[in-house]
Amino acid sequence: MTGKGTVEETSDLAKIIYKHMSIRWLAVWTLSLGAVFMFSGCEPKTNYKVLSFFFDGVPEPGKTAAAGGGEGASNDKKAVQAVSKSSVHGPFASKNCEGCHDRAAGNKLLLPIDKLCFKCHDLNIEGKKWVHGPVASGGCWICHNPHRSAYPFLLDAPGDKICYRCHEESSVLKNEVHKDLTIGCLECHNPHASQQKFLLRE
Repeated sequence: MTGKGTVEETSDLAKIIYKHMSIRWLAVWTLSLGAVFMFSGCEPKTNYKVLSFFFDGVPEPGKTAAAGGGEGASNDKKAVQAVSKSSVHGPFASKNCEGCHDRAAGNKLLLPIDKLCFKCHDLNIEGKKWVHGPVASGGCWICHNPHRSAYPFLLDAPGDKICYRCHEESSVLKNEVHKDLTIGCLECHNPHASQQKFLLRE
């Protein structure tokens, strides 16, 4: 038996085991998780400990769930207000997962990620001289969550914080034009594309 044959046989055996075990494991997992919730009660601190053991990103009780807000986000007044203006992607809200995913192929995306969003969303970027880097590369997910967000437009962070994740705030504020600025970035800049340099609004 050659090394190649061994790898193929092992791979086939692994697939068979995975197929049968995954169904059993899912049943055991579901029952175990159900039991944990049933016996943990409704105490937020207990639920937090249980949920954070199984899942990443569970917000601590009493703190604002500010996606991408970072340290101090719970004290940010705008972040607290934004949570009440949450947004949900239409296909996700209507449980139309097939709008973006191929369930038969293990939830694989229907199109490459750099083309998927443009299937439904027309950002009017054709012929524009300047296109924002994430948009040009089809990286919509760099700023937007494809399912739901605590912020408008499915953004991953509130207000200008979304811009400062890539554009260093101290460098931006050093610019004379931005001195003593009281308005947000999007008042002057288009986040997707523009005919003007620096994506200035026309």
